[in-house]
Amino acid sequence: MSKVKQFFGVALLVLVVAVVIIFTLENDQRVTLVFLTWSTPQASIAVYVVLALLVGCCIGPVISWLAAIRGGRVEKAGPKVQ
Repeated sequence: MSKVKQFFGVALLVLVVAVVIIFTLENDQRVTLVFLTWSTPQASIAVYVVLALLVGCCIGPVISWLAAIRGGRVEKAGPKVQ
């Protein structure tokens, strides 16, 4: 990886972290989420949004991986026989 790509990757990461921190500090209203009969404890709006972001960041690659397997685009590990 070239130094320029590495720099922009780090800069993008720092920017995202800064935006999340600013968002968290600006949104301190306390809310309770309710789904059917289940309700969460009161917490800041930012806590729920950041949790949703993290869950999405974890689930997205898994769904893409499963879709690739189902489509047959992932090669199986091991030596290739010619």
